[in-house]
Amino acid sequence: MVPEMNKQQVGESSAPRTRLALKFEKELMSGKARWLANFNESFENYQVNDVTFDIFIHGNTRVKGFLLSRFFSYILNPNYEVGCYMYSSESRLNKSVARKVLHNTKGSMDANEMKWCWLIMIADEIDIQAKEYVEAVSDQGLAVLAVETNTGMITNSKNFLGRQARKFVKV
Repeated sequence: MVPEMNKQQVGESSAPRTRLALKFEKELMSGKARWLANFNESFENYQVNDVTFDIFIHGNTRVKGFLLSRFFSYILNPNYEVGCYMYSSESRLNKSVARKVLHNTKGSMDANEMKWCWLIMIADEIDIQAKEYVEAVSDQGLAVLAVETNTGMITNSKNFLGRQARKFVKV
């Protein structure tokens, strides 16, 4: 279960990073990825050790629906805990920051017993070493995306989840 955390409101900001994170949150919470997971809880300014994620969305893979849909979902689908972490960098995203964010994400995944999750890192500029680091992530339970707001370029991990997550993220 997700532990209690400090919640603060994210105000309206002109920063493209914040607007993009709020857009992703709205899309996931409204059901854009419902065939994949039922995201039902959203937390802003989610603290994991020394990293503050702008948004953390928690859910599971159990599909909701009418009586028959729920019955088949209960019998056929596993009920995995899943999540989506969104981190935006105030400055240029480099490899050491990406590594620290990824390490804290994996720690939180383990602590919350999540089977898989998405990590979306948003920055105005992203170093080439950070992009290479994102592409090299091989953990099959973790999709990593690095979104560069200046160019609109999205770099994803080359695993299955990373390739699939890229389809949901539009800049």
